[in-house]
Amino acid sequence: YVGEFERMVRRCADLIPPGDSVALVPGEDPFFFATRRKPRFPVLMFDDTITPYGAAGLEQMLRERRIDWVIIKTRPQLRKGGWSPLASFDPSRDYEIVDVLPAHVILKRRSGSGRVVP
Repeated sequence: YVGEFERMVRRCADLIPPGDSVALVPGEDPFFFATRRKPRFPVLMFDDTITPYGAAGLEQMLRERRIDWVIIKTRPQLRKGGWSPLASFDPSRDYEIVDVLPAHVILKRRSGSGRVVP
């Protein structure tokens, strides 16, 4: 997992401008430490024991906070448990796939998406 994490961090350095906002689902605790980025999303780790949001709530919060990039970990370390709403999480309405790595998918917010409609 360390090698996969390092590969993702290097790819993000190439793709994602330093000022852009990033959210990781279900989470990568050391990402912000390793990249020296400041988290701009209220949740750093999605887990059934600590996360009160479902997939729809997460998608809405990503739009409201205009998160530029979403990184989805496709090979989680937790074999049991984890964040059960991940199975129904579908950011494709607002994001497009930019890169697919062995353990991560990197998505970028579509131009013009993320607007909150009253």
